[in-house]
Parts: sequence; structure tokens; C-alpha cells
Amino acid sequence: MSALKRIYHVWLAEFHHAMAKRRMRDAGWHIDAAKGHEIALNALRCARG
Repeated sequence: MSALKRIYHVWLAEFHHAMAKRRMRDAGWHIDAAKGHEIALNALRCARG
């Protein structure tokens, strides 16, 4: 289970990184980078419980 969780966390981080990069191209990179980072941190916090 812990191995699965680790894989999920890595995938989640990669996914959010890709989304943040896509958003950076669309709009102000500094704002969206901060938002993407915040979303990723919140998601990790939720996943940990």
C-alpha cells in the first residue's frame, strides 16, 4: 500500500507540473506557477490525510 501511495504521489506531482507548465504558456507564468504549486501542495496534503 505504501508503495502504491508513493507511486501515486509521484504521478500526482508530475501531473500538476505538466498542468502548471501548460498554464504558464497561456497566461502570466509567475501567477500560474504559484497557483499550480499551491494546488499541488493542497492535493498532497489531502492525499496524506
